[in-house]
Amino acid sequence: FDRRVDVTSPGALPNHMTVARVRAGANPRSRNESLAHFMAAKGFMEGRGRGWLIMRREMRAFNGTEPELAQDESNPFVRVTFRLDPTGPAPASG
Repeated sequence: FDRRVDVTSPGALPNHMTVARVRAGANPRSRNESLAHFMAAKGFMEGRGRGWLIMRREMRAFNGTEPELAQDESNPFVRVTFRLDPTGPAPASG
């Protein structure tokens, strides 16, 4: 895509998490706790629970937009869309 970057992850949000709760900065839950612990121990991530807030802050500073989070219940995956052009059309959903 010329005007956006989509990051898609297979599977649904874990357990009690919803799109609204993620946006609100709810207490995070990893879909793969072992992988999350390994990544943190090796220094590949700072910690859980800050990613969404950091992405929002950085996108606002970059072009005044916010990342868009979507979950497709019929074909479980989670997608985050970063719009690169704030004047461009909204990302296609689906």
